[in-house]
Amino acid sequence: MLPAPKLNVPRKQIGFICRRFDPDRIAAIKAQYGPSIFITCGKSADLNNIQIDNYDGTRFTTSGINITATGNATVVQLPVETFDTHNYLAASDIIIAKAGWGTISEALLSKRNLVLIEREGVLEDTENIEELKRRGVAVSIKKSDLERIDMQTISDLIAENIVRENLDAYQNVVGDILREL
Repeated sequence: MLPAPKLNVPRKQIGFICRRFDPDRIAAIKAQYGPSIFITCGKSADLNNIQIDNYDGTRFTTSGINITATGNATVVQLPVETFDTHNYLAASDIIIAKAGWGTISEALLSKRNLVLIEREGVLEDTENIEELKRRGVAVSIKKSDLERIDMQTISDLIAENIVRENLDAYQNVVGDILREL
């Protein structure tokens, strides 16, 4: 066990930081692809296939995820070398992701609807998800729900639980952190 709990280290709650968004790039993505959702599960995902029902917009996904499109949907798998995935995320209406801090920060700071994936036994994810749900800025689904996602159900879950005013309160605090250092 690390001796960190015994260290007398000053602590200060600051907020979220992320890469800088490019409004022109985000507008170009929206113009090219229209309404969209962004799905990412990171390298730790062990999913073979995700089917998404009741959504005709674009589905952006990161490498390693196979999305089955129904209806008039378009699936765009972003190559590993895509350097600005955060702009695709910010251009999307809904983000479905595991509960990593990088994606959480990008979703909250771009004011997107965030659906987090509950992974049993991953305590950090569980803590993050519960806190963000308590704040009214995210909802969650179980990992087993990823096999087939009904976007109407997801939209209803978001409408019932995400409080837009709470989401709008978040700002990128990179400047605050630099001043603290």
